Amino acid sequence: MIKTLEELKKVRKNSFEKVALRKHGDLEGIEVRVGVSNKKNPEGREILNSFMDDVADHSLNNVKVILVDNYGDHQIEPIVGINAPGQAPTIYENVNALKAHEIFEKHIKGGQQHL
Repeated sequence: MIKTLEELKKVRKNSFEKVALRKHGDLEGIEVRVGVSNKKNPEGREILNSFMDDVADHSLNNVKVILVDNYGDHQIEPIVGINAPGQAPTIYENVNALKAHEIFEKHIKGGQQHL
């Protein structure tokens, strides 16, 4: 529970930073697309938040994280697509929060496609 004005300002600042990650990002940077058939799917939202937290924790302003409609096959959802400059687009299937963190560490931060 927020008890002081300073705590409220900190929460507000963090919220605005997360929204900025979803809207702006660097046009020359990496795009992380979290795809689920239903945008209200709690698992999709959990994965989206996992990526946004990792990006914010590492202060990466060249990564844009967005929630998109499905990629077509409900059997392999949630799906995460990574579009990075100089690399072919990569699709990860059946992603959960733990796998999202591994993708962030190895692919987005480390530059290696993680399968």
